[in-house]
Amino acid sequence: MSWQQATAGPVAVLLGGRSAEREVSLQTGATIVAALAALGCEVRQVDPAAADWLAQLQGVSFAFNALHGPGARTG
Repeated sequence: MSWQQATAGPVAVLLGGRSAEREVSLQTGATIVAALAALGCEVRQVDPAAADWLAQLQGVSFAFNALHGPGARTG
């Protein structure tokens, strides 16, 4: 898959989560979101700590995992 194909639709950035490293993950995710947006990508910030996080992944081309911590827990 080429970069153009992968970014043809929305790109999800998984950030936050419920681990003790949540704040670091939010910072990392924000940096990735800014970089992808600067490249012209449509970006969705998806926090697995949110109840509807799986629904937010509907229709994305791919997801970038910026979760930190043991297990990068979602629940």
